[in-house]
Amino acid sequence: MENERMNKILSRFWDGISYGTGTSCSVTTLLALSEYYDMAEPWMKDIATPFGGGICHSHVSVCGVVSGALLFLGLKLPVGDEALGQETSARLGAELIEYVKSEFGDNICDKMLNIDFNDAEQVKREKADKYESICQPVMKNVCGWVINELEKLGK
Repeated sequence: MENERMNKILSRFWDGISYGTGTSCSVTTLLALSEYYDMAEPWMKDIATPFGGGICHSHVSVCGVVSGALLFLGLKLPVGDEALGQETSARLGAELIEYVKSEFGDNICDKMLNIDFNDAEQVKREKADKYESICQPVMKNVCGWVINELEKLGK
């Protein structure tokens, strides 16, 4: 699921940036969604940074795009919003994880990229291309999915 306005926001994060020189997937996803909804705050980069690279650059944990989107859902759908109920962000988060698994085969960074991050040569050879061919499309799709689901909720 893609959204043209969101794609323009994401492109600003990617233009002229090579892998490893820009913000992580978690930061980019949280900031892009926050900008889309006019919620962006300077501290958001700080809160999302530890979730980059499959959580703390472990690459063997949840994809940073998923982490960034989950952080955003928590901010956009606070527990105190009685109209939505306390479990809305958790429910949507679980649905997001299932969506990512169904669309991209997994929600774990190294499995999605099919890279052994313990193999420095493989990472050097493949990560930049896979960031462009896998990570960026995942970001577009996940951000579009979040927007679509929030629209269904009237948010």
